[in-house]
Amino acid sequence: MTSNFINRISALDLHRWADQMHARAELPRLVRLLIHSVPGELVSIDMPAGEGIQRHGWDGIVESRVGNAWLPSGLTGWEMGVDKDPRRKASENYAARVSDALGLNPAQSCFVFVTPRNWPGKNRWLEEKKKQGEWREVRAYDAHDLEQWLEIASPAVNAWLSELMGKPVGDLRSVRDWWSGFCTSTDPSLTPSLVLAGRETARQKLSDWLDGSTHLLEVRGDSPVEVLAFIAAVLTTLPEPQRSSRQAQTLVVDSARASQSLLTVRDPLLLIMNSADLTAVGQLDQAGHRIVLPLGRNMGESDEALVLPRQPSREMAQALVSMGFSESKAEAGVRASGRSLLALQRKLSKAPALASPPWARPEVAGVLAAALLAGGWNDEIEGDRNVLETLSGRRYGEFSKSVGQWLHVPDAPLRRVGAVWRLVAPLDAWLLLGRFLSQDDLQTFRKVAMEVLGFPDPRFDLPFRKTVDG
Repeated sequence: MTSNFINRISALDLHRWADQMHARAELPRLVRLLIHSVPGELVSIDMPAGEGIQRHGWDGIVESRVGNAWLPSGLTGWEMGVDKDPRRKASENYAARVSDALGLNPAQSCFVFVTPRNWPGKNRWLEEKKKQGEWREVRAYDAHDLEQWLEIASPAVNAWLSELMGKPVGDLRSVRDWWSGFCTSTDPSLTPSLVLAGRETARQKLSDWLDGSTHLLEVRGDSPVEVLAFIAAVLTTLPEPQRSSRQAQTLVVDSARASQSLLTVRDPLLLIMNSADLTAVGQLDQAGHRIVLPLGRNMGESDEALVLPRQPSREMAQALVSMGFSESKAEAGVRASGRSLLALQRKLSKAPALASPPWARPEVAGVLAAALLAGGWNDEIEGDRNVLETLSGRRYGEFSKSVGQWLHVPDAPLRRVGAVWRLVAPLDAWLLLGRFLSQDDLQTFRKVAMEVLGFPDPRFDLPFRKTVDG
């Protein structure tokens, strides 16, 4: 059942889509997702899409213990085409498979032909082939059939196809589209290996949760966007047929209004809540949907949450090398980004000006200037508090409250662990904020640096032997 938040796809939309260059390669993926999105008892499905359509043989072979209105029971051989003359294409495929069924037994199998075109003579063609009695069953689906199938299919399939057709989808997106937008914003494109580097345990825990029955999972990381990228990378790298099955049932929800539109969807979905609407989460849970909440590390606490570890430098660098970077550039990139996935994404962005985070603006720079100059400090050390008061020109309580608001945003510039504050990526922060520092800021910093560095170290007042022995 389609959400009313997604524009319905009509037979005319499908007929026009057949003229697009990618339609031939993506039609098997559409059929595969449709098969996964309706109730059934699949035994196996082999239906390559994309570059896989060049493979010789059936366009798809499916086995199901129990059939439904769209999927025959038993073994089914599938052929597909986007040709403007669907009758000719269907007849050619039918004749070829009668001549060589490529391992299927026609007397015990079903032949299915699919076209996204409008095919006025489809029923007459079907009657002719059924009379020949060469297959246990013969079916044919055209644009009007696919329109009806989409009406009962998961909203995730409709969202994916709408995105493929260039139709607006509002605040509901397929996880495939979200991932594509995230990883192709850089040059080179980010890879699942980079996002998952050093996180095998967390990856396995998420996979186990997906295979379980618990309805709600909180996943915490440096930012909700980083967490969403982790979830998408896990779903993208699942083996088939699990990958298609999950993608057929998964949506990224970007607004409370979009959440409300899913309350009437009967079939359970996997919803990644990119908008934290607690009321909607409870209602969607009651409606039978499974929900993943991507959260920042500082957004509350839960013993049941899956917490993503910070990625190790070595594993991140190795992933960058596999993307084509030299070892030295990979290591430099990890250092400059402070092991922050979003800082690294920004560094590799195709449009750096557009990738600038909200905290890298002139009106915000004044608030973060002292944090930038200090680099890090400890709340519990009086000397640190005094330095921050001097650098910011404010009482420490007022300063910490001002910079604290930037702990809880995506791509946050600061990280706080207990009483210790640090810049996430110092070099990255300097490149973004350094140009906003005034001469007064730098003079104040010079004065503070001279005072701190010029303060006698008590170790050097000790006798030489005690200094050496510690």
